[in-house]
Amino acid sequence: MGKPAISIILPTFNRANAINNAIDSILNQTFTSLEIVIVDDASTDKTYELVTTYQKKDSRIIYVQNKENVGCSKSRNIGLRYAQADTIAFMDDDDQYADQDVLISLYSKMKSESAELVIANYGLGDELRLMKRFEKDFKSNIIKSPGPFLQCILIKKQLIKKAGVAFDSQAIPSEDWDFFITISKLNPIVAHCKYVSFIWNVNHNSQSLDFLKEANALAYIYKKHKHYIAKNLNSKIISNHYRRVARVYEKANATSQVHTFYKKAFTEYPLSIKNIFYWMMIKIGYQNTKTLIGWIRKLRGIPNA
Repeated sequence: MGKPAISIILPTFNRANAINNAIDSILNQTFTSLEIVIVDDASTDKTYELVTTYQKKDSRIIYVQNKENVGCSKSRNIGLRYAQADTIAFMDDDDQYADQDVLISLYSKMKSESAELVIANYGLGDELRLMKRFEKDFKSNIIKSPGPFLQCILIKKQLIKKAGVAFDSQAIPSEDWDFFITISKLNPIVAHCKYVSFIWNVNHNSQSLDFLKEANALAYIYKKHKHYIAKNLNSKIISNHYRRVARVYEKANATSQVHTFYKKAFTEYPLSIKNIFYWMMIKIGYQNTKTLIGWIRKLRGIPNA
């Protein structure tokens, strides 16, 4: 096989019981000019035996074994070093493409639009997540809120190099968002593919369900890109960001951080009724007022933290 058109980077750790579904969904694609760069993050289960069995059947699989566990972000960085193609896709070891025509649809869109980044829709159970809004004014929309996952994009490798992007371990489990914010600084040519790209299988043991880690990651990302965000967003939207972090800290029951970020929201935009309300609640003390906060959210039809 000559140089592939797409390299799919697939980090994994102790998922021998699930990674076969991800691998099969890639190998079954109608788009065949591809390679899979599997980065095994020092698994201790039967991942080696499983992947090498696949390798014997299909030469498009590149298998990289980390000597020690470094995490999914650093594993993706390692995968990028081994990727031979000019176009990059990503897959997680517990997810899979929605059907056999995903890659050909995304690649055709990239070619027809001369795009550097193609973003597709994705499924979360029976729910469809639409990514159309990120096609226009990608910079503004991506710093307003997270949206796409790495698994629903195709991206030019040259764009990643130009941005100097390395996946940031401190941004886990929101490293996707950190990645896209960094990419947005280059004003890339973005296209939206309305195809459903992958089905997100929520793993209840995954990092994305660790609320304290998630809140810390969001706080870190805001701080990391603070000047860029402030330059491109108004105070009202920035205060919304701080409230979002506070809500996640609520889920983690991290009271001091709840206080810190509701206070940041009020300081950033004191004219907001929501910010005034939360400022008053933290002045009294979140532990003393969280029942009242939950009751008011219930009246408004908003899920509680």
